[in-house]
Amino acid sequence: MAPDSSPSDSPPSAFWSKTTTPHTFTEHVSRIIDRFNTLSAFMLVPLALSLVELGKVARTMAPQNGFTISAKFPLPNPLLDLWAFIDAPDAETTGASSAVHPGAGTGTATGHGPAGADVTIETPFETVVVPPEIGELSLLGIIGGLLVVYALIASVIAAGYIGGLDRRLRGEPVAIAALVKQYTPPFFVYHLLVFGAFLLAIPLMLVSPALVLLAIPVIFVLAYLFYATPFLLVVADTPVIEAFRQSARHALAGGPYFKFALWHVVVGLIVSIPLSLFVSTVPVIGFGLALIVGVPLSFVLTAATVSFCQELDEMDEQNAGTSGAGGVPPRSQPNVTRTSDTNGVTDRAN
Repeated sequence: MAPDSSPSDSPPSAFWSKTTTPHTFTEHVSRIIDRFNTLSAFMLVPLALSLVELGKVARTMAPQNGFTISAKFPLPNPLLDLWAFIDAPDAETTGASSAVHPGAGTGTATGHGPAGADVTIETPFETVVVPPEIGELSLLGIIGGLLVVYALIASVIAAGYIGGLDRRLRGEPVAIAALVKQYTPPFFVYHLLVFGAFLLAIPLMLVSPALVLLAIPVIFVLAYLFYATPFLLVVADTPVIEAFRQSARHALAGGPYFKFALWHVVVGLIVSIPLSLFVSTVPVIGFGLALIVGVPLSFVLTAATVSFCQELDEMDEQNAGTSGAGGVPPRSQPNVTRTSDTNGVTDRAN
């Protein structure tokens, strides 16, 4: 089937012009499902991100004593994967747990104080365990260096993944190499800022267990305020700091931004509880089922977030009085000068 040739693959302008009110979470998800055939190749990204964490895969498939129930609350993130919905259970873990999981790529921190427990930072590809001796500058430098490497890798993947989804949803050609070249720098800055914030917070969290508990709601609030930031880097070609500002402005206004985040969290919570229970009780079969459910769901939610952020950008254009006829997303506005490179990716000339 030729791309965008089926009746369900309507041109971008058709989706934006259906209503003058913001589309709901389910409408954005339906848009992705309707175009699944033309977007499904991008599902390889969350699949690879889920399988590359070999330690988590091994622990999940190993025999377990008892069971684990994880209640996850994932907010939108460009590198959402299976681990946003389940925890890799430990062999001796039984009972229930909960987690605030903004999504792969932003990092999460857990742990206790200097009495002996470690703090962990979850990157898109590895879990960095930070011992209480983090106060040593040499160790802090090593952790910082690792996070820079992870930030670069995550930025390259996000640039091709989110950039590709944005282009396909607009009915434009996709050239991954050109997208990586264009969007890796802003994603790299974004990831450095996020990882750097967590790195700076680690010594504070090691002071007292109470500070670790306080960090959980703080992380969730920050993740909510800025979840649109990495998507706006692509869909609106917005500089990093301005993307943070736009995301925070929409977050504080609530409305569609809040409702989309709420539905995203609810879906993650509903899926995470039975998946985590099944994975911990029948590990090998459970992990296979978790992949079958979690990977497509991660992809659909991420693509739906791209669609939603396109609409956020369109709303900003309309509020500024610069939107064009037909409600076409801003990358196709007539007041934008566009040129095509040799790889077929269209860029805006500022």
